[in-house]
Amino acid sequence: MVNTMTLAQPALATGRPVAAVWEYRRHQVEGASPLQRIIIVYDVALRACAQRDLARATAALRVLEDGLDFSAGQVAGRLLSLYQYSADLMRHGDFDGAAALLRELRDAWFQAQLRYTGTQEPR
Repeated sequence: MVNTMTLAQPALATGRPVAAVWEYRRHQVEGASPLQRIIIVYDVALRACAQRDLARATAALRVLEDGLDFSAGQVAGRLLSLYQYSADLMRHGDFDGAAALLRELRDAWFQAQLRYTGTQEPR
């Protein structure tokens, strides 16, 4: 299972509006299906790339890596390679390149969600 709770929490939840947003996001993550949680993690990674936040982006990639099931075949190994490549791009300052790759992967997971569950993306 993908653990998105640490990614969904804002860095500073000191103000009441921020705490309310955190509470809303927590409920959203807790109520999400495993597939929706994967999409949420991609969204976190994409936002981190847009903000040039290497720590948060690599944390999201680690969550995605931790969720891989290597007993399911070659797909997990290929995804791991793509996540590692994305991390390398970010470490070299190419957040746009990493985001482009992650966007394609996120969109593929979203299409899978639509095809197999008929559920729209998490909001």
